[in-house]
This record gives sequence, structure tokens and C-alpha cells, in this order.
Amino acid sequence: MIALAIVALLTWAARPDGDAGGPLVYVEDATEIDRYVQLGRKGILTSENFVGHRIRIVEGSIHNVADQPIRSVELLLSFRGVGGEAVLESAEQAVSVPLAPGQEGRYVFRFENLPPEWDYRVPDVTILRVGF
Repeated sequence: MIALAIVALLTWAARPDGDAGGPLVYVEDATEIDRYVQLGRKGILTSENFVGHRIRIVEGSIHNVADQPIRSVELLLSFRGVGGEAVLESAEQAVSVPLAPGQEGRYVFRFENLPPEWDYRVPDVTILRVGF
């Protein structure tokens, strides 16, 4: 019980200064998002899990171009078929720690059992919303 109290106290004391613990304010307007966040290069890797299933690893970078820390970035990954239609869309949380102004972060998502209609190309990545 005492150890739990010490861990809670240390966690509270180590939190960033300012309003970082308050409620998030989101920007969802696609025309405004580019003023806050920009996506860098993206790629896809293939791996296998311990039972031999193929795992696709989508990775890329996010750059904070805003003048304040970004605490949340939600991305939409769209896997396409040969005809360009979306065969799988997945919304993913891309930022796990706040990104300071000018800082770049990385995202990594793992997918198993992608649809057979997928064209094996890097998925389209779109920013759904940014949270401050």
C-alpha cells in the first residue's frame, strides 16, 4: 500500500508543468490541421509473429509545426485494393507523449491478417484530429 502511494506521488510529481493534464482541445478541420502537424515519410515492413503469421508494420513520422505542445494525433490508415477502393480503414492514436513545438515523433502500427484484396502498397495516412 505504501509502495503504491509512493508510485502515485512520483507519477504526479513527474508530470509536465502547465495545463498538460487538463482536457484536450481538438482541431478536426482538415484545412486547419496542416498548421499544427505535418506527416513525414511513411513506410511498411513485413515481419512474422511466433506462430508464423505475417505482420505488416506501418511506420512514419509526425512533425509538430505548432507553437504549443501537441498531446494527441489521431490518424486514419486506409489500405486500398487494386482498383483504389478502401478494403480496410483503421483509426489509430499516433502520439503517446506530448510533442513539443518543432519536435518530431514516430508512429508504428502492427496489422495482422490484412484483407486479401489489399494491393500490398503503403496505406494512405490522413490526420483525423489533433489535440492540445
